[in-house]
Amino acid sequence: MNHEGPRIPPLLSWLFPYKRKGLSIDTQSSLKYYVFQNKISLTIINWLFQGMRSMGAADLVGKVLLEIILFSISFVILEGLIVYRIIIALIVAHTINWMINAHFWDVGRFIGITRTPPDRFFPYLRKVMDNVNDTNSIVAVIVIGGISRNAGFKETSDVDMIFIKEKGVKNATISVLVTVRERAKAFITKFPLHLELYDSMSLVKHRTDEVPIVLKDVGDIVKTYYKKAGHRTANLDDYDRQF
Repeated sequence: MNHEGPRIPPLLSWLFPYKRKGLSIDTQSSLKYYVFQNKISLTIINWLFQGMRSMGAADLVGKVLLEIILFSISFVILEGLIVYRIIIALIVAHTINWMINAHFWDVGRFIGITRTPPDRFFPYLRKVMDNVNDTNSIVAVIVIGGISRNAGFKETSDVDMIFIKEKGVKNATISVLVTVRERAKAFITKFPLHLELYDSMSLVKHRTDEVPIVLKDVGDIVKTYYKKAGHRTANLDDYDRQF
């Protein structure tokens, strides 16, 4: 097992994931690696921040609003001292939001609580493609990550997916709801989906070794964006036939 970090004592190998998790914290030193890259720390960090650092504006607003709604419901249902109700309601709301509107099974593959059969990935991508095709508020859907680097899918793989929304408040609202819906579906079906909703293609970071899979591209905004950057794109059938 390659931890991509300092040598782990055999007795503690179960406490560390199969590879280094990308964090904003520098974990190059052995001590920081042991403290932040173990499964317990990764779970706590993921629960606390829930990918909000990389979220687009509409996605972030939607997540905060959902948390407020969940907190309000929990606070009303709970009984006891106000301080107790506030603390428990915050924990409950944040946890539910984490489970249904973050990337629960994505981090789950790091901590070893889930594995995904490779034959699930392409049918899942086709299902998402069908789900968003009739949603005018989402103008583009792309898949990046390992599959776009010709690595295929393994039991420890995930799907890195990006939604691009149409402009306007109404479209932002609908696109947030669709994003939450797809994340919730991924949670229920134990699928490792890492889904981000962005306001425009200009926010998408691209690697030179990636050939993004395009699931939806209204007005060729994806192809135009990558063409200007000197990169090509592919469709799902190209990869499905290959793998």
